[in-house]
Amino acid sequence: MNKTVPAYPGTGQCVHKDPCPAGLKECGLHCHELYNSNGEMQTCLRSPEGTATPKYSSQMCVAINSATGDQLGGFLGWICNPQNSQVNCKMINSGGGSRFATPGFRPAAAQSDDGTYNSASWALHQNYIMTGNCLTPYGTLVDVPKGSPTPPPGPTPTPSPTPPLPPSSSNSSLFGTADCSVGTVLKDEVTCVKSYSEFVGGKQSVSTVSVGWDDPSKLSNVFSTEITPLYDTLQTVPLITWMPYPYKTWTNPSPNNDIANGQYDDYLNAFYSLLSKFVQTRRVYIRFAPEANGDFFPWSPQCPACGSTGQKINQSTKSYIDMWKYVRAKANTYKGLDDPTKVQWIWSVNNVDSQTSSAAAVFPGVSQVDWVSVDGLNFGNTLPGHTWQDAKSVYGPMLATVKSLAASKPVAVTTIGSTSAPNGVDAKNAWYQDAFPYLVSEHISMMLIYNVDSSTDFASLGGKNGASQVTIDNQSLNAYTDISTFAKTTGVFVTVNASSPLLLTDKQFQTGSS
Repeated sequence: MNKTVPAYPGTGQCVHKDPCPAGLKECGLHCHELYNSNGEMQTCLRSPEGTATPKYSSQMCVAINSATGDQLGGFLGWICNPQNSQVNCKMINSGGGSRFATPGFRPAAAQSDDGTYNSASWALHQNYIMTGNCLTPYGTLVDVPKGSPTPPPGPTPTPSPTPPLPPSSSNSSLFGTADCSVGTVLKDEVTCVKSYSEFVGGKQSVSTVSVGWDDPSKLSNVFSTEITPLYDTLQTVPLITWMPYPYKTWTNPSPNNDIANGQYDDYLNAFYSLLSKFVQTRRVYIRFAPEANGDFFPWSPQCPACGSTGQKINQSTKSYIDMWKYVRAKANTYKGLDDPTKVQWIWSVNNVDSQTSSAAAVFPGVSQVDWVSVDGLNFGNTLPGHTWQDAKSVYGPMLATVKSLAASKPVAVTTIGSTSAPNGVDAKNAWYQDAFPYLVSEHISMMLIYNVDSSTDFASLGGKNGASQVTIDNQSLNAYTDISTFAKTTGVFVTVNASSPLLLTDKQFQTGSS
């Protein structure tokens, strides 16, 4: 059997509550979904007390990799012995065992194709570890007693057609602006965010504000005029792109070490004091020292472009990791900043590695990050050696990399955008039309639009070019309306709860999922 199952929305989302309903035991599963042969979502397999038959027959279920959406084998499921469900939950393979080797399900021993039980060790890509015969949540390993009785697997079902990927709130995502400042009308961040939120029908839940390290005496004004209004006035959660420019040791070749050695503690103390007050009634994302796998920021190992400003950067990838750990550890000493329901840390990389650094080399570790993210733009032919790229070409390779580094973490794309050159404004509109369904299929939990005409016409609202025009606040603005159409009609993007002081639920804030 070789049934193809698309990447259904909601894979990896919890569809049941703990503890189980009375009279049921779970099959060693935690927060996992199964789909039947018609592509309909089933709850986790459970068995009634005192019986040897699963409540839902295992042969009706298809397991979906919660990270990639790939089907894990032909048809497979779990059969439980309810007398000891923690030990005797068996993964059965009713055909197509070779497909267990698809991305995300890594065999530690040979698998069987004949529908028999497979007692080898397996590691599931997203949230589970299989040790011997059992699945346990989040990598917790258990000892599996030998010789426990197990029921036989059921017959292989007949394949049936599978539906296309539908829009669904179970495959939800946070949406917002990566940077928003363009033209004479939307010239400041707050005005731009307000207009963009209206453009997408109120579906903007996150707004980026860039904060470069500087004299700490300036921070109070940054919070009062740039960060707080995004939350209190516009009701979006701020995402602080926090740029550790070494303003005190500008010419030192390794500013990362200067930070890790405490030379910027006065700045950190001032920033964290203000942020601690901010999160007592609010929440925030921190995207710290982004794109270190590139070669254009002074926190990267090398930065040829920094030479024009008098810097001669020459530092190790380890210095970046040391800096990250130091900065985050210091945050945890301030009230509220160690609370994951108030602060989430985003590790963000460029979509292409430089010759002097790679995403893997500057990854600070799974325990150090709450999200992983990719930034990328379709530059068309506006840069030497570049050609027009669709979204899959821009983001796909690096998305695979960050997922492999932090399989259990939610994934964001924190810079989304395209030029119109050389294919024209209609092609740019179509680029967005294709980009969002692709990112949904990749289970991206946060998507941020880059709304700035910087080196070329990247802006999608209020920029110098547009496929059409819209009127917002009595201003006629160039726009790419395929973005607003997707936002308003698909139900993918989360809507903030304006009546809640925290705007999002804890789950939405921490995972992007409703």
